[in-house]
Amino acid sequence: MGSSELFSLEDLYTKVNEIYEKHLDILRGLVITDISIDKALKPSKEGYYSFFNGTYNGSKKNYNVKIRIPNKIVKNYYDSLSADSRDKIGIKIDIKIEKIFITESGHITIIPSAIKETGVSDRELLRRRLHLYCESKGHYNRVKKDFPRVVTSILAITSKNSEIRDDILKNLNINPKKVEIVHCTTSEEIASTFESMKSNNYDVIVFFRGGREDESMSIFSHETIIEAIVNSNVPVCAALGHAEDQPFIHSIVDKVYHTPSVFATAITEHNNKTRNEKEELFKTLSLLFTSIKNRSQAKYERLQNSTEALSNQIYEKIKALIEITSSNIDSSVNTIHRGMLNRIDQQMQEIDANILIILGSVNSSIERISQKNQFSLRTIALLNLKRIESKTDSIDNLMEKISILSIDKTDKTLIKINNLYNSICQIAEHKESEKKKVAAEKRKILIIGALSLVILVFISLFFIFIK
Repeated sequence: MGSSELFSLEDLYTKVNEIYEKHLDILRGLVITDISIDKALKPSKEGYYSFFNGTYNGSKKNYNVKIRIPNKIVKNYYDSLSADSRDKIGIKIDIKIEKIFITESGHITIIPSAIKETGVSDRELLRRRLHLYCESKGHYNRVKKDFPRVVTSILAITSKNSEIRDDILKNLNINPKKVEIVHCTTSEEIASTFESMKSNNYDVIVFFRGGREDESMSIFSHETIIEAIVNSNVPVCAALGHAEDQPFIHSIVDKVYHTPSVFATAITEHNNKTRNEKEELFKTLSLLFTSIKNRSQAKYERLQNSTEALSNQIYEKIKALIEITSSNIDSSVNTIHRGMLNRIDQQMQEIDANILIILGSVNSSIERISQKNQFSLRTIALLNLKRIESKTDSIDNLMEKISILSIDKTDKTLIKINNLYNSICQIAEHKESEKKKVAAEKRKILIIGALSLVILVFISLFFIFIK
């Protein structure tokens, strides 16, 4: 006892919680079922919904478990309920464990990651959630779309591992290249496929998959897909599972088919029906046009005969009228011709008289203008001569001035050139005298050097003889 470690009750709770945290992965994700709640499960102002769950056996201690559910989880559950079920009490729920710890009061506290009503499958919860969503949005009241007259292209969306594409292709009577089959893994991927394929202008979109309805088929039932169907410009069909399968999306799509093969057969029958209707229509129209043609031809022949008889009558009447009118026109033309000739003669005489008058006035005007022009030319010539003489005098004076200025400038330039030449000569003489001085100095230095050398030779010989 003396060597054992001492710790408080609080330390005990801490160590127990540490052990739980180290081994939490074992418990996380486990589901505790049949937990009774004696009041309505609603979001709380505290941010979480908390209650105790325990048993009592006579004098034994009451072991309580406290369950603390975050408001977000409570709200998701609350929103999934219908208006009639939200105030229901005495329900039982299943909780999925996220965290467990022990409080100082000895209670075990569990924080779940998710809750659901006991005995209700995830598929049923999804159906309830989507039902409330569609009810609130009014999607149940939307008008379902019909197929176009002829279906020529299809966008077929299926799950990732689906291998029943041949069930569709072999039962269709359209080009397989016009059937785009896309495999998707999640609801979000299906919705994004809707958006990305909008510009391809498919005639029909279909969800298809084989097998029984299971949890993986739930990817076709989601809010994003519902909105894509509602906003689609083309009819959306579902061919999921078998006749007894009823995924939620069946209540939203425009048309439902038990299997992919049934869908493909329905499209083929629809196209064949349209083609047959067109053929019957063409036959009916052909008969109608033939009947109209025959009737029109008979009416045309009757009309042509009556028109020909009427034309002959009109021709005879017009011919008689033309003869009478022609004789009247000839007499009228002769009368008009004679009157026009007389008027033309009178007008020609008047024109000749007017031309003579005009010629006389024109000649007199030309003479007056000629005299005025001759006078003006003499005046202009005299004025120009005077101007030329004055300009000539001005030019002579200007040339004389220019000559005088040129002579002065030339004399000054020559004087400057002479002065410059004298300066150059002086500089040359100075340089020559300097050269002579330098040469004389050089000769002096050479003479002195030679004498110094001779003296050194004599001194050397002198010392040699002395030795």
